[in-house]
Amino acid sequence: MRISYSSLNTYQSCPLKYKYQNIDKIKAPKNIDALFGSSIHASLKFMFQRGPLYPTLDQIIDFFRTIWEQKKLPMDTDALDSSAETVYYKEGISLLEKFYKSNPPWNFNVADMESWFEFDIDDPKTGEKNTVSGIMDRIDKTEEGGFEIIDYKTKRKLPSQKDIDNDLQMSIYQLGLIKKWPHLSADKIKLSFYFLKHGEKISTSRTPEQIEETKKLILDTIRDISEKTKTGEFPPYPSPLCDWCEYKQ
Repeated sequence: MRISYSSLNTYQSCPLKYKYQNIDKIKAPKNIDALFGSSIHASLKFMFQRGPLYPTLDQIIDFFRTIWEQKKLPMDTDALDSSAETVYYKEGISLLEKFYKSNPPWNFNVADMESWFEFDIDDPKTGEKNTVSGIMDRIDKTEEGGFEIIDYKTKRKLPSQKDIDNDLQMSIYQLGLIKKWPHLSADKIKLSFYFLKHGEKISTSRTPEQIEETKKLILDTIRDISEKTKTGEFPPYPSPLCDWCEYKQ
C-alpha cells in the first residue's frame, strides 16, 4: 500500500472521511482555511528563495496577493462570505509581516523546501511492502552540524509540549529525512512546528525507540485500513470538526 502522512492522519481522525477521500476519490471543494494555508505556505517558500538576493517584504506581500487572487474561492453574494475572505486576506498579510521581521531569511541556512520523501516499510505479518510518502515544508542546517525539520502551522490552537513530543507527523518526517540522508543519526535531527498565528516555534526530537513505535503504529493502521477495505465498513468519528469537514453534506 502507498500512503501519506496526511492520509494516515485522516484515517485516524475519521475512517469515513478517509474512504470518501482516498477510496471513493470524491473531490471535495476547498474551503477558505485551505486557501489561506496554501497561500501562506507558498509565500514562505518564496521568502526563503535566493536568486541571488532574498526577496524584500514588499515582494513577499505582492507574491501573497497574487497567489491569493489566483486561488480565490468562488464566493456567494452573501456579505458574510465576502467579509470572511477579507479578514483572512488581511490576516495573511499581517502574519507574513510579523514572520519576516522575526525570521529574516538571511539568518537561516535553508537546505531544502517542500522536500519530497518516501520510505518503504515491510510488514512481517503479511509480507506486504508499504510505502509512506510526504512533503516537508523546510529543512535547515543547524549551527551544530545537524538538521532541523520545520513544519508551518496556520491553525489557531497551540498544542502542549507533550502533544508535540508524541506527534505522528514529525516521527514520519524523521523517518523520511533519514531515508533521504542515511548518514544522519537521530540525535542530529531537530523537529519543529512553527505556529504562525502565535509566532511560536515548539521543538522536539525522537529516540530510536520512538521511531520503532512509529513504524508499528503505521503498520497497525495500514492493516486496519486493509481490513475495512475488504468489508467496506468505514465508520465516522463524529466530533466538533464535522462542522468544518469538506464532506459534511
